Amino acid sequence: MKKASGGKKEPEADVSRLRHELETQRIELQHMRRELVSSEERAQQAIDAANLAVWDYELVTDRLYLSGTWATFFGGRNKPTLTTMRELLELMPEEDQRVVENSIARAAGNRGVALCRATHRVRKPDGSYLWIRDEGKVVERDQSGQALRMIGVMRDITERKRVESELLAREARY
Repeated sequence: MKKASGGKKEPEADVSRLRHELETQRIELQHMRRELVSSEERAQQAIDAANLAVWDYELVTDRLYLSGTWATFFGGRNKPTLTTMRELLELMPEEDQRVVENSIARAAGNRGVALCRATHRVRKPDGSYLWIRDEGKVVERDQSGQALRMIGVMRDITERKRVESELLAREARY
């Protein structure tokens, strides 16, 4: 590499080196983007294969995001839903509302691994009920430790509950 008088590098050499570094970083960034897209696709495929609905709950605003699978549980199009926890709770029998509220409160109050698990019913537009199994956890807290956000998944377990009920009825007859 040539040096200019006074021991400084030629500007062209610096520009060439910077171009090379920039190109290397651009290639690395493209690779990372491809890996991220691939990872997101795998996660979505696993969620779809398990027939899970994803939920994202902001405790302070009561805002609740439900992925498109949620709508399919009710026979609707696979389209995300934005609602509130209050509106969702109104679709549940009173005793199930308490189960869900207690599960959220336990998770929000736990400073360790704050898991939220609940099995509950949700009323469909035709008046029948779905059985839902929710599992999630607190993923964001403020500086004082107050839970701000929870994320999880839910599964329609209506068929499993129906089979369990039939088995219990059969056992009761014998």
